[in-house]
Amino acid sequence: MDNGYSISAAQASDIYNRLEFISSDKTRLIGEWINDSKQLLAACISNPALLDDAYMVTAEHMPNEHFGAAWDALLQASANGAVDLRSVMDRMPEKYSPSFRHSLMVDLAVTEAVPLPSMMQEYVARVLNAKRRATNLGVSIQLIHESLRSHDSESLTLAENNVIETLVGNSGEHNQAVWLSEIADDILDELEYNIENPADIRGLETGLTDLDRALGGLERHNYVIVGARPSMGKSTLVFEMAKRWARSGRPGMMLTTETSRRMLLIRMACSEARINYQREFKTGKLLHGGRERWDRLREVVNELARLPILHLPATHTPSSLYALAHRMKRVHGIEWFVVDTLNLVPNESGSRDDERISITRKSARLAQIAHELEILTVVTWQLNRNVEQRSDKVPIMSDLRESGAGEEHGDAILFLYRAEYYRRMGMQCKEKLAGERIGENEVDIIIAKNRDGAPSRWVRLYFDQQYARIGNLCQES
Repeated sequence: MDNGYSISAAQASDIYNRLEFISSDKTRLIGEWINDSKQLLAACISNPALLDDAYMVTAEHMPNEHFGAAWDALLQASANGAVDLRSVMDRMPEKYSPSFRHSLMVDLAVTEAVPLPSMMQEYVARVLNAKRRATNLGVSIQLIHESLRSHDSESLTLAENNVIETLVGNSGEHNQAVWLSEIADDILDELEYNIENPADIRGLETGLTDLDRALGGLERHNYVIVGARPSMGKSTLVFEMAKRWARSGRPGMMLTTETSRRMLLIRMACSEARINYQREFKTGKLLHGGRERWDRLREVVNELARLPILHLPATHTPSSLYALAHRMKRVHGIEWFVVDTLNLVPNESGSRDDERISITRKSARLAQIAHELEILTVVTWQLNRNVEQRSDKVPIMSDLRESGAGEEHGDAILFLYRAEYYRRMGMQCKEKLAGERIGENEVDIIIAKNRDGAPSRWVRLYFDQQYARIGNLCQES
């Protein structure tokens, strides 16, 4: 049966050639890795003070299990003060026979040219780099094998996502211990740039002036949570942000769990053209105005179609989103990522976590996209019903539904509040802000957390429920 995914004989031959080349490269690398590890072990056994320069090395960085056991035994021996070949070998686990320990001891004893203290950093770097290279080559071989036996593109895509995730996590850029002096130059460069280019707002601006001023702009490493009860306008807000970022030439991705890609474009276009989706678009009957309003909608659809926005299917798990984000940043320069809503993102395959743990893990994974890949990530988060039981109806952080430790991940947490919604429901609510009555066409953004600035601020924005639009209050009212 033709499954739509097959390779030619020439392609298969090319893949086998690559596999052979990578396998030989890995074999050569492991030989170098073993020699470097011997040098490192021998040097530190002969002079335990050199361990101070190898504080980043763990047993996992060694080329095999018995070298790792020897490294752990060396660290244990050094903690007790007595370090020599025999004391290190004696501390290895009992599963290593006396004859094996003796063989390893002889192997280390005859290691040539114990490095000088000045060479230690080089040998540490070689061992760490060999670990990363060996892992990278291993997952590359895994992907090649998968490409040969996969019968469908979905399986291959899943394998590729796992490989990319491993490669990114193994890059060493985000899990390497560094001294502050090593990052000081970047800070000073940023300072000089800011002095020469003064601005009130840094990073990605939403175009919502008062919100930008309150947040100080959003940086690419920010993870932003937008929480609200249904019908408050959280989707409208993040769609507006995405549209404005894309219009400024910043490419990004959107995942909408409750809105299809078709409906996303329709909603954004109707909002922009001020066409009511339910009563006008669906019926084809304008409530007011002439045919020029339909012409305007056509123009908006064509304009939005040209924006650099990639819509993702809602089948992606957090891990596959992380791998995809890495790939899209490298290929397309993605700068931002909007997820609407986090609660409905699928769990990892095979996960049996309860909802609270599941939500926390999803949030942590998406926060990694922002913090590690430096892609501004904005997620909407459903709130529980506790907010409806309070007299003022104002959301607080404990209202985040099944959040667990989710609020700890957020660099900024925003809540949406609309007094008019509760008025229409005949419910008591907070009616005034700074002594002024909260208007009918108004949505208030509560900045509950702002890691880069002052929290506990209210920002007043314009909200048009008929056309699902959010804008600056001073410009729209």
